[in-house]
Amino acid sequence: MNLGSSKTTLRLFLGLILVASMLFIPAGSLRFWQGWSFMALLSVLSITSFRLAISNTASAPASGSSPFVW
Repeated sequence: MNLGSSKTTLRLFLGLILVASMLFIPAGSLRFWQGWSFMALLSVLSITSFRLAISNTASAPASGSSPFVW
């Protein structure tokens, strides 16, 4: 992994921690099953999209080229 993906990994986990704190601190308890369900779904979707984005960076076109033909 390069430096950019490690920064992205850090942001991913910090974002999940931020969302968890916004869910559970106002609830006043960790016994909030809807919050845990949401966190599980959000985590799976975030990690899946992160892995997909990292795996597709190698096959991405050069930064100056456009995928659209004008």
